[in-house]
Amino acid sequence: MNRVDLNSSPDVDQTRVNPTRAVERSTEIKRMDEARRGEESDRVSLSERAAKIQELTKRARETADIREDKVEGLRRLVQSGRYDPSPQDIAEAIIRHEAELKSRRS
Repeated sequence: MNRVDLNSSPDVDQTRVNPTRAVERSTEIKRMDEARRGEESDRVSLSERAAKIQELTKRARETADIREDKVEGLRRLVQSGRYDPSPQDIAEAIIRHEAELKSRRS
């Protein structure tokens, strides 16, 4: 026959169960269980976010940073001495560029 030592359990008061401690322990176990479930859903959410970041990073790497065709055309114009932008065009391009940067920050 197996013997149970009731004195070693914090939920037992010598001859009877301590109901307050038993309820506290039960509540604590439920909280731990809920927290564990919450962590699992966080992991799924992070995994989805990580996949999206990876996809966007891949797309960014595949996109050329420099428009080679435009650069080559301007290079030929400069080398031939035919590149002569007007100051008005340069000023307007700077203003457009600054406005675009400002709208991205907002």
